[in-house]
Amino acid sequence: MIAEFGHMKHASYQQVILVDTPLKLTHKWQPLWGGITNSIDAWMKGKDSPASFLLFGGVLHFIIHSEDIYKVEGPEKAAENFRKELVKVKPLVAKYSKIAQVVYKMSDHVQACDFNKIANNDNIDLHNKIAREILAGTGVSLWDSPIPLSDINNEECQLRFKESEKMGDWRCQDPRHIGYLFVEQYLDMLLSDICKDVL
Repeated sequence: MIAEFGHMKHASYQQVILVDTPLKLTHKWQPLWGGITNSIDAWMKGKDSPASFLLFGGVLHFIIHSEDIYKVEGPEKAAENFRKELVKVKPLVAKYSKIAQVVYKMSDHVQACDFNKIANNDNIDLHNKIAREILAGTGVSLWDSPIPLSDINNEECQLRFKESEKMGDWRCQDPRHIGYLFVEQYLDMLLSDICKDVL
C-alpha cells in the first residue's frame, strides 16, 4: 500500500487498486498533516494495513494559513507554524522510515504572476530549506527533482499562456499548481521509484 498526504486538490480520500498487481494506492488529502500521525500510529500498532511507501508534503496550505503573520512580521516568523508541525511529525516519520520508504516532496515553485502575494518562490524556498534542515538524518528521503520541472512549467506559462483542464495539458490559469502535463511526469518518477525492485 502507498499512502500520500498533502497533494491532491479535491478528494479527501481516494483509493486505486490495480487488480493485476499487488499495488494499492491510497490518497488522503490532509494539507496541514492533521491525520498523518494518526495513520502512522495505527500502522505501527497493527490496527490498519501499513503503507510500504509514504509520500507527504504540501507547503502552500501552511503558507496561505500564515498570511496575516507574513504581512506583519515577515516570512521567517510566518514559517514558524510549518516548522512546529514538521518538528512534531519528525519523530514518527523517522521511526516509520525504518520499516517503510518515507519521502517528503519539496514544494514546487509557482508562476511569477503570484510573486506579489504570500505564495512566492522565496517563501517556498524558505519552507523547503526548513524541511531539509528538520528532516536531515531521519531516514526520510527528500524529493526535490520536480522543482526544475515546475520552473519549466512556469516559464512556458509566462511565454505562452496555455489553458486547459484536460489531462496531459497545461494549467496556466492556476498559478499555484503545476500543470497536468508535469503531474504525469511526477507520477512516472514516483512509480519508477516504487516499482524498481519488482520490475
